[in-house]
Amino acid sequence: TVHRISPKRPRLKSNRNVVLLQHGLLDSSHTWINNLVNQSLGFILSDMGYDVWLGNSRGSTYSQYHKTLDASSEEFWQFSWDDMAQKDLPATVEFLLNQTGKKKLFYIGHSQGTEIAFAKLNSDPVFRSKVAAMVALAPVVYLANVKSPLRLMSAVCKKMKFVNTLFGILPGGLLSLFPIVRFFSLLICHERSFPFLCSWILSVFVGFDPDNTNMTRLPVSFAHSPASTSVRNMVHYCQSMSHGKFQAFDFGKEGNMFHYYQPVPPVYGLGNIDIPLKLYWGGDDTLSTPSDVRSLIDELPKRSYIRNMYLPYYNHLEFVWGLDAAEFIYPDILDFLREFQ
Repeated sequence: TVHRISPKRPRLKSNRNVVLLQHGLLDSSHTWINNLVNQSLGFILSDMGYDVWLGNSRGSTYSQYHKTLDASSEEFWQFSWDDMAQKDLPATVEFLLNQTGKKKLFYIGHSQGTEIAFAKLNSDPVFRSKVAAMVALAPVVYLANVKSPLRLMSAVCKKMKFVNTLFGILPGGLLSLFPIVRFFSLLICHERSFPFLCSWILSVFVGFDPDNTNMTRLPVSFAHSPASTSVRNMVHYCQSMSHGKFQAFDFGKEGNMFHYYQPVPPVYGLGNIDIPLKLYWGGDDTLSTPSDVRSLIDELPKRSYIRNMYLPYYNHLEFVWGLDAAEFIYPDILDFLREFQ
């Protein structure tokens, strides 16, 4: 599912450059319009004349429809970010270009939204030719140095059968857990309930700065987040934290032979990505840590047009929820995109 922001001036519709915004893990398209109009990247880009489309990853709140499968079936949830990269993302880009008549688009991703793009950009030259430039917010490729307690999941996820047993008792992968999680999120993070506890929980897991967040809008935020995903996708992240590699899903030796015709999953490289890139990363990010982002930058080809902005005080969520992002980051993104129009 993709959402489109209608332009304020319809007559400019056909002349606008296309921008696809892709959210991160356990999130949805709402993250790009979460703040007020003058603080949300989606609205800012639209007001500046861009044709803005908001993507939704498979299995998230607004992307649970399928031609032949039902979201209540186990088969629907047999996917990870690898499937999003190789199947969903190119299909979305092709749809947008067909709808708009453009040959290329700009791509802006956050967290998982950067990961699926890096995987596809490196492996598919045809897909690369359709992306004019990419902006990566809190880029995720390597997860060897994750500081969040989520890293503890990597030890559990080594036992894939245990994870499937644990979550498999609830139909639809992780989907069935999220109404419960969302209920407690709304209860704790309501401005009149336990804002300090809410801030602490967010700070521990993803980093959080209440002074740079519109706390009065947290109930709105948590009406949309956390969004759902599959058990397999979470296991894939566990694998990445465990082995520190940027690779396809590991089905085990026999499963890998069936899916990849080799005993180990293929590793994604980054050496073929030659489109213009701008990376934004934060020093307080416990998921996309500075050391892992540096590893990503080191792997990108030196011939590419690559720029990056390091914000020492920024955490994982501030790139999309931070109040001062509209002052310190989004104008820089606009300048970067203008270079390649």
